[in-house]
Amino acid sequence: MSTGENIKTLPGDGYVRLSYSPDGTTLASGSGSKIHLFDVSTGMPLRTLSGGHACNIMSIAFSPDGRTIATGNSNSTIFLFDVSDVSTGTHIKTLTGHWGYVESVLFSPDGNTLASRGSGLGGIRLWDVSTRTHIRTLTDTFSFKSMSFSPDGNTITGGGGDGTIFLWDVSTGENIRTLSAGHWSRDVESIAFSPDGNTLASGGGGWEQTIHLWDVSTGENIKILTGHTGDVYSVAFSPDGTTLASESRDGTILLWELNPTQTADVNNDGVVNITDLTLVASNFGAKGANPADVNGDGVVNTKDFLIVAVAFENADADAAPTLWRLNTDEILTRENVEKWLNAARQPNLTDPHFQRGIQVLENLLKVLTPKATALLPNYPNPFNPETWIPYQLAKPAEVTLRIYTANGKVVRKLAIGQQPAGMYQEKNRAAYWDGKNAQGEPVSSGVYFYSITAGDFSATRKMLIRK
Repeated sequence: MSTGENIKTLPGDGYVRLSYSPDGTTLASGSGSKIHLFDVSTGMPLRTLSGGHACNIMSIAFSPDGRTIATGNSNSTIFLFDVSDVSTGTHIKTLTGHWGYVESVLFSPDGNTLASRGSGLGGIRLWDVSTRTHIRTLTDTFSFKSMSFSPDGNTITGGGGDGTIFLWDVSTGENIRTLSAGHWSRDVESIAFSPDGNTLASGGGGWEQTIHLWDVSTGENIKILTGHTGDVYSVAFSPDGTTLASESRDGTILLWELNPTQTADVNNDGVVNITDLTLVASNFGAKGANPADVNGDGVVNTKDFLIVAVAFENADADAAPTLWRLNTDEILTRENVEKWLNAARQPNLTDPHFQRGIQVLENLLKVLTPKATALLPNYPNPFNPETWIPYQLAKPAEVTLRIYTANGKVVRKLAIGQQPAGMYQEKNRAAYWDGKNAQGEPVSSGVYFYSITAGDFSATRKMLIRK
């Protein structure tokens, strides 16, 4: 996906329907009346299932647990196969009831329900997977061209041949909502829910050839995507919901960016910047409704930080240290970024989106890690009565600061203690001197010197008190 390179070609030809097993190790393909199972890692055939098909396979689907394959066939039947052991793979049941071709079969996310869509006015039939019995049929005056389960499995949607989209409650069969002001031409050829269940994408046929995005909760038509010159036969969201893929009769697959920076703009100021990163960081671990929960999974965690980090990636890591340093506070510190980076690496996320986010964190960690330990100019200077003394550490060290008079007498010792590598420049991190000596008495005006000892490093600078 990242390069577009063809990595493998499977032997044979005539494969018209495909389905991956949930673990991605097996690919099932329908060809004529047979099902071919392939090992994805090697590309080699594992087994061929026939099960007495006297038909052509029109559709194929793995159950979520990977133990069952369902096929929709040209003779109005549905075949179920037990593939818990791919070396045997047995035909276990034939479901009947459709009037024509079974053009699509689809398991609900929990695997308890199988939906099948027939040609013509056969409607969408729902089946109980455990008992392998028919539950109900969802119908319309026009034929259905597409269907999709919501991610939670509670809703099923069907796209009609008259341009209408229906949403039903799976448990009751009740029509929840009808979307009828979108596809003006004719068929809703394809339909899919976004991973969070909030958006519905539908692809049109006939003269329209567009993709519509819908707000599921309100039924509002959010956006129309144009670019195909043929019927849009298939639409699919990426797992993170930021990309939509569409496949068309015109021979192309188009990838659409669905405004990832919009969700990453936590404070809604129109730009994704260091403030958004900090807002996610400061809300880490918070549960429930929260603007920092950018992926909407109910908790502010490392994934949210990575999503914002990817959107922020356009900032050049080498050119941005000043911006980062000026805006860094006690939340966006080297030790915190290092902690988030370690947490991000733990799940071993292989999604390219999250891998890019990890790279951004690594760049940010480099920016927040000084190349050399240094004592920096105090501010304000001259001052009265207080000042802040910034410094930076290239590696962890025991830090001590001493204030001297012009003739070398120690006025005050500031024992900072063991500090990790990082920047200590802002007021909440820099060393602070209140202009008093060890006895708590204000010192007089004049020139003073301050020195730092950090491991084997030491340095001295001059400052001025003016009263």
